[in-house]
Amino acid sequence: TARMRIKLRHTVIYLAWAGSPTSLANKPCRYVIFDETDKYPAGKKEADPISLGEKRANTYRASRKAKIWKLSTPTVESGPIWQAYTTEAQVRFHRHARCPLCGRLQLMSFKQVKFPEDERDPERIEAEHQAWYECTGCGGKWDDELRNQAVRDGVTMSEGSRPLTVDAYLASFTPKKIAFHVPSWLSPFVSLSSIAAAFLRGTKDKAKLKDFKNAHEALPWVAYSEIRDEDAILALKDDRPRGRVPGGGVVAGLAAGVDTQDDGFWYEIRAFGYGVDGGSWQVREGKTETFESLARILFEDEYTDADGKAYIVHLAVQDAMGHRTAEVYDFCRRHPGRVVPSQGVQRLNQPYAFTNLEYYPGTDKRIPGGLKLCRVNTTYYKNTLAGKLEIHADDPGSWRYHAETTAAWARMMVAEAQNDQGIWEPRSGYENHGWDCAALCLVAADILGIRFWPRPDNTAPVSPAPRRDEAAPAPVQNRRRPLPGWFSKRGRR
Repeated sequence: TARMRIKLRHTVIYLAWAGSPTSLANKPCRYVIFDETDKYPAGKKEADPISLGEKRANTYRASRKAKIWKLSTPTVESGPIWQAYTTEAQVRFHRHARCPLCGRLQLMSFKQVKFPEDERDPERIEAEHQAWYECTGCGGKWDDELRNQAVRDGVTMSEGSRPLTVDAYLASFTPKKIAFHVPSWLSPFVSLSSIAAAFLRGTKDKAKLKDFKNAHEALPWVAYSEIRDEDAILALKDDRPRGRVPGGGVVAGLAAGVDTQDDGFWYEIRAFGYGVDGGSWQVREGKTETFESLARILFEDEYTDADGKAYIVHLAVQDAMGHRTAEVYDFCRRHPGRVVPSQGVQRLNQPYAFTNLEYYPGTDKRIPGGLKLCRVNTTYYKNTLAGKLEIHADDPGSWRYHAETTAAWARMMVAEAQNDQGIWEPRSGYENHGWDCAALCLVAADILGIRFWPRPDNTAPVSPAPRRDEAAPAPVQNRRRPLPGWFSKRGRR
């Protein structure tokens, strides 16, 4: 149609979209440009959009007048742009910057983007433009203006032990396919401080780390399991014994996650701090065989800090799917407002959502009084958990373990990896019960809204992490927090 065509004096530009095979299949084109290839949908009835688009240039290939460009932010290693870059291209080019201070030619990398060592606030770094690029030759500091000059004065060269400029390479060889790698620190539109801030945000949020990897480093995302190991989990242990809650006024409340199995229940109880970066500490974990023993662990056993202050488990989220669904429903009914049945789903347009249950599964038998089932976006919470496990033990928001945490539990925390579609899958030979319990702990904390709870008397806590020296607040009576309206009998919806 005319609206999908731009007619110029010497050429015509046709517009097409990846989701329409028809728009990709009816015009011969000398030049074909694919934009953001990694976001194209997979072909269903027809070939994939890239294959269809490449055929548009067939008319001009015999005369070697056709040119095809593929442009995209990379996503994963199996994505179209990374495959084209690594397997199709016969040569890859990189921009080498020339230092305005010493003249040294160098391939820029993120490790040379520096910011003050004692500054960990990404918002302040970005707002105050605290980052700089450090020359590998003279150690000089480039601000954004000098970085832009260094890139402008630089040279684009090929990979390999004997790099050549683009013109020299093309004069010596005749490659059919060439590729260019352009990370964000080469761009005059992206400040060095924005890059440093994006990295710091990624240390606390897996989704943001993935964005940093893709959008700034221009590299594909590699699943966390490839860099997370059991020793890294055990490095998050502190000196508390099992069952002890951290002291110093840092803990807002306790929440639990329960993974239901045919032969028993895996569980984890965690303490959560105040605020978004309040952090979390493992208090107790393990496996028990009966509902009675599970209730005793969750609601009867006492959990105290070093000063003797007692804490209760405000909420447990329990996996209800499997062979014991009806039993879990009854257990939750016996402990209204303290245990929530859950169902994990891989895709959901929000972190969690509640749905009303009227009947026991597979029957026409009504659940007395009905029940609320929490549908959990497992991809979201496992992404969140993976990100928290990457935070250094001494940094705000870290995910800590007590001193008696075993290597077997640590092994369960590396039991799953993401596939190319971003879905978490069990690794062969690993049990994932502890991993599932931890994700459900995050769900329970979100339902309670613990990060929004005010500190008693508005006092600042003494954190077990360094860099804080406020006095510990006076102990206050630990009261059970009110739960959302749909939990209370009078406010039930």
